Amino acid sequence: MIEHLARPAQRPATAWLLPRSPSRSWYPHPHSAPILDNQPHLDEALAAVDDATQHALTHRPPSRILLVGFSQGACLISEYAARNPHNWGALAILTGSRMGPVPDEALRPVDTWPDDPPDHRGPRRVYTSTAAHDPWMDVARLIATADYFTECGADVVVEIFPDDQHMIRPADVAHLRLLVDKLDMTWHR
Repeated sequence: MIEHLARPAQRPATAWLLPRSPSRSWYPHPHSAPILDNQPHLDEALAAVDDATQHALTHRPPSRILLVGFSQGACLISEYAARNPHNWGALAILTGSRMGPVPDEALRPVDTWPDDPPDHRGPRRVYTSTAAHDPWMDVARLIATADYFTECGADVVVEIFPDDQHMIRPADVAHLRLLVDKLDMTWHR
């Protein structure tokens, strides 16, 4: 993540907190599996994200924090932002979606997303992207996540690339730079 995203998107006064999974995987089953199937790993992963964001919140308000993740990390920050309703400055969800079955796929209601977003302050901006034929991400799940955050009041941008590559693209880095720049502009007003 550092070499593919943090260094190319670095801006003055930007700090990166990059939690790492202890075993190179945050949870054992697909992100689309029922939530309970990925426990206790999912709760431990969300706690690691929470530790990093709590540290950031001691230095910046939520509106100055950009949560970024790729693949499993993108799924984690999507789920974290949905469960922790702050007015986050932005989310960059690179090839990810919320965790668990989407409501129309539900086998066990306890494991699904709520039918309606909670009545809370959601992130201000969300950028999400994936490949049209990514072997790890279903575009419909990504769109459902984008719709969720749109309903929470976010300004959402979705990019679907016409290939099958599971990767961080130059377009992702460029959009991340724009998000960071927008955070800088809102901070200086």
